[in-house]
Amino acid sequence: MSSTIEDLPPEIRDRKSMIEDGVIDEMEALEELADDEERAEAPGGIPKDPADQAEPAPETL
Repeated sequence: MSSTIEDLPPEIRDRKSMIEDGVIDEMEALEELADDEERAEAPGGIPKDPADQAEPAPETL
């Protein structure tokens, strides 16, 4: 049985593309995936931690 990228869940395919494009590194992608899995398994879900969010870009004039 051969495994292809199309066999992966969409969230993993998206992260793989982001890694290949240099947007995020592998460790960051794995941490995000682990956080997503924890939220999915928690009763009632766990809200995203605002401290984990990237800071917004400063506004330019």
